[in-house]
Amino acid sequence: MIFTYRVLSAATDEILAAAIWYEDKRQGLGDELILSFEAALNNILRNPFAFQIRYKNIRLSNLPRFPYQVVYYVEETLITVISFHPSKRNPQRWKRRKVKN
Repeated sequence: MIFTYRVLSAATDEILAAAIWYEDKRQGLGDELILSFEAALNNILRNPFAFQIRYKNIRLSNLPRFPYQVVYYVEETLITVISFHPSKRNPQRWKRRKVKN
């Protein structure tokens, strides 16, 4: 089955903010974060059901190398990324976002 995806604007903002923060720490590190996100997204696209449901129908995929999670849900063949979340922070921020049950 072929899956498509969309990234909500709030998640895009979170990715860009994290990339800017890492880039300020070391030149090129922000780009590495984005590449790590893209690798995680490719893993999700290949097998979106490989990751455990954590809340309602929401799944989390950890990024390799960075302490972030891609928060998403699957609806038929569409994967919706709702958050790019620091793995050590309280998940209440993304739990309040509108998601389909």
